[in-house]
Amino acid sequence: MASEGKQRSNQVAGKLHRNESTKARREIWKAVDKAADRAPEAALKRLRGDPREALAPGVPVSHDDLNPRPGDTATFGVVGMGYVGLPLAMEVAGSGSRVLGFDVQASVVDSVNRGESHIQDIDSPQVAAFRESGLLEATLDSSRLAECDVISICVPTPLGKTRDPDVSYILAAGREVAAHLRPGQLIVLESTTYPGTTRDVLLPLLEEAGAGAGPGGRDLKVGRDFFLCFSPERVDPGNATWKTHNTPKVIGGLTPTCLEVGVAAYSRFIETMVEVSSP
Repeated sequence: MASEGKQRSNQVAGKLHRNESTKARREIWKAVDKAADRAPEAALKRLRGDPREALAPGVPVSHDDLNPRPGDTATFGVVGMGYVGLPLAMEVAGSGSRVLGFDVQASVVDSVNRGESHIQDIDSPQVAAFRESGLLEATLDSSRLAECDVISICVPTPLGKTRDPDVSYILAAGREVAAHLRPGQLIVLESTTYPGTTRDVLLPLLEEAGAGAGPGGRDLKVGRDFFLCFSPERVDPGNATWKTHNTPKVIGGLTPTCLEVGVAAYSRFIETMVEVSSP
């Protein structure tokens, strides 16, 4: 199990190495982690502001290496670009952060990358503007989850014959996220589902993938090396008043640190965060 985790971690590292557009930031954030010496502290500093604040004295860094947009220090991934995911991506991009949207439908990916909206609540010119600015991109390539610091899972959960949510899409998304898990990532489940899904379905997948994948071969642990929250979507399609940014958002974390990191991430583009004791 541990050897598989190391192999997966090495594969992710190789993909990041080949992606020159993010290599510089990855190296800076490694320095942030080393300087802070605690993954939670480093993650919070990335989400709240300029990562230069977390660097040890004397660490050389150019502004271009950090990011061409001042203050933007985290890449957000949105898994599922439907009526929940696309509006969320718009809010994230509107806050100045880069967004990678993931979907299994080529038509959805192509539409977003052309600067076109496929849902009623988002206007195409808005999508086109974020595409032109470089803040928004959609992809079918799940390996690019390794580029993301925050991953929001917004996949559908249709009701089955027994009126229970079908979590197969969550399982599929969770497996892809787990395959590209790395230290410092925040994963947030937004899909509508039954209580306990985050802890009983997602967490085991992530812990299995993180076995032996941490520094020195240690296991990646939730609340220490990666962070996991549940924040159920509250989208009301067609509502002209209550949108993603101004609808109060409930959020719970697997640990207090998970909750702190989750609130720090979402507070950048959500007006009101409502913290609860458990996911």
